[in-house]
Amino acid sequence: MTNEFVLDLMRKMTLREKIGQMYQSTYDGSLITGNVKESKNTLSSIKNGEVGSILGLNDVSVIKKLQEVAVNETKHKIPLIFCNDIIHGCRTMIPINLAMSCSWNPSLIEKACEMVGYESSHSGVNLTFSPMLDLARDPRWGRVMEGNGEDPYLSKKIAAAYIKGYHKGGIGACAKHFVGYGACVGGRDYDGVEMSTSTLFNFYLPPFREAINNGCEMVMSAFNTFNDVPVTINDYLLRHVLRKKIGFKNVVITDWGSLEEIMEHKCAADMAECAKKGILAGVDHEMYTRCYIDNLEKLVSEGIVSEKLVDEACYRVLDVKYKMGLFANPYKAIYPNPENYFLEEKSKKIAYQVASQALCLLENNGTLPLKKRQKVAFIGPFVEEKKVVGAWGGKVNFDDTITIKEALDNGNYHYLYAKGSKMFDSDEALLKEAIDVAKDADTIVLTIGEEQWMSGENHSRTSLDVISAHDALLEELTKLEKRIVLVIFSGRPLVLTKYKKLYEENKVHAILYAWFLGTMSGDAIVDCLYGKINPSGKLTMSFPRGIGQVPIYYNHLPSGRPHDDNGNNDYLMRYIDMDIYPLYPFGYGLSYSRFIYGDIILSKNEIGLNDKLQVSVEIVNDSSYKGMEVVELYISAPSGNVSRPIKELKGFKKVKFNAFEKKIVSFDLNPKDLMYYVGEKMVPYFGKYKLFVGANSSVENFKEFNLKLDK
Repeated sequence: MTNEFVLDLMRKMTLREKIGQMYQSTYDGSLITGNVKESKNTLSSIKNGEVGSILGLNDVSVIKKLQEVAVNETKHKIPLIFCNDIIHGCRTMIPINLAMSCSWNPSLIEKACEMVGYESSHSGVNLTFSPMLDLARDPRWGRVMEGNGEDPYLSKKIAAAYIKGYHKGGIGACAKHFVGYGACVGGRDYDGVEMSTSTLFNFYLPPFREAINNGCEMVMSAFNTFNDVPVTINDYLLRHVLRKKIGFKNVVITDWGSLEEIMEHKCAADMAECAKKGILAGVDHEMYTRCYIDNLEKLVSEGIVSEKLVDEACYRVLDVKYKMGLFANPYKAIYPNPENYFLEEKSKKIAYQVASQALCLLENNGTLPLKKRQKVAFIGPFVEEKKVVGAWGGKVNFDDTITIKEALDNGNYHYLYAKGSKMFDSDEALLKEAIDVAKDADTIVLTIGEEQWMSGENHSRTSLDVISAHDALLEELTKLEKRIVLVIFSGRPLVLTKYKKLYEENKVHAILYAWFLGTMSGDAIVDCLYGKINPSGKLTMSFPRGIGQVPIYYNHLPSGRPHDDNGNNDYLMRYIDMDIYPLYPFGYGLSYSRFIYGDIILSKNEIGLNDKLQVSVEIVNDSSYKGMEVVELYISAPSGNVSRPIKELKGFKKVKFNAFEKKIVSFDLNPKDLMYYVGEKMVPYFGKYKLFVGANSSVENFKEFNLKLDK
């Protein structure tokens, strides 16, 4: 439906003013996520109608002043959109996005994003550059911490939760990075991408479709190339796929400087050519660089670019502003005392709930949960560390973070403590203190991992090891022959093979993966260790045995020479020095409860395209602990025109169980869930399917059913 208000406004605007709406400025060139260059004064640019939105400004008094200028001192009184990188929390920090995905709880994530939106919309933010929907298969890439893991089905469910939550909280959302950015070669940020059309449509596009179907206001173009063309000037992706195939009607924005950077890609000779290629490809809004604002007017006057393209882009920007309510109330996100809306008790409660469900228990021989009467030594550089929020901390104040030590003190636990090591370096005095403290304990809780700035944008790694000083501390503590619980902090999957081996040797007795959990980190971890909460998180990225396995993911294509688990290695898929399987598979996570799965029951053995299949399984909590289990449903498809993954997630439910409770868990499977893209067309695969229901992607319990062609 055409927006007549916007069309009427545009009839009064000059070409220069319309191009101005297509420019996103920082506040006088403040650094966000790229190199800062000389910029023109923001205030004068706004007065001249040459700015459509502002990025990365936190001072509400300045936001108010700039908006007053836009609506009171310009000819058309067009409000600005104030955008910010509110990725996993505004001031009350929730877990990093990868950790949140391990909750497998979209409704809780939606509630958390509503809280984030509430804080943001009371502190000057109209729109956040979130969610990041890049599929993540390579843990070397630092930005895996921002995403939802390796599965498109789970990621699309979470994508919807983000958009709904942000909207309920009062802010707009930008889905990024469209598209393929997570497949960067070697896990190197900003590097190239090689991707088939099948992989694009079946794996990388579904989360974006879901975000768009739920009304995201912007989509951000990715830094990478696709078919050797930078995405920012890739008309196949932006016009054909995004606009035509998916039906996106709102604003396409570049990433920071990415339009000008096409010169580095050797796809443009100067900024004028950048502007030409950007507008032809369908980019509406340019972040930070000035290709459009300095060149488009001339390109139009010379007949190189049609003014119609400028009109289309300007219309979309203004239409989004209108739909966000900024023309009705330009000051809707501006409050005089935003601190009053931060860290409310209800917000901290939500942050605690998400942190609690993000924790992933990887190993446990019964050492956990701890008992309050036990003599426990808490050791390691993370026990008192406030900076366990993770990269992209919004408007974080690290002093707000509850540490493990503070949680222990607040809970009146009797415990011993020693730092044991600096974050990056061993220290003889700290080591001696830790050994002396540990000798007096029954159990050691040792905190190790990677420091929070070791993951995030531009923080790719060639090693996935824990910091070496932490390993040195662990080595000394294992000599004491005490029970050891490892709590591992990280923004990505690390290689944990050595710790698994220590567990099998009975030198380590439990492993809890703590990620970076945000403001309520300490409370969630301590309550989990002592059994006040029962861990229910499950991994959304496969954990490799070694760096040589990556990228590694469960939903890979079958091989013509598949691996033989019985040891036949004659010219079959294998490594000569390592198992081909991950150390911990997608969907894996333990609980203090013990869940037993019964047989799968199908409502029918054959369905047509107009039928529905009900899948049921009986699950028993065979323990005295109440808990939650993520029940996962996978399919394995029959033969077809193209090869399909060995398994595909098609359903999941997070189910609460009381102690010793038995439940029937059911799923409805529709024929559409079984379809697959062949090229750009989604088609059914007829024939016999295997259907698996279990606790993780390595599940072997299956039933077969047939999808038939209706007569």
